[in-house]
Amino acid sequence: MWGWSDGTGARTVDSHVKALRRKLGADLIRTVHGVGYACEVTS
Repeated sequence: MWGWSDGTGARTVDSHVKALRRKLGADLIRTVHGVGYACEVTS
């Protein structure tokens, strides 16, 4: 009904953000619900 669907890339961004949090620290990237992600840079 909705056409061709491939679910392989559905969680790609989440997987990359998880890897970044693991490498850079969990407190650097925060989730903005309904928008996406934000990078918390302190100077």
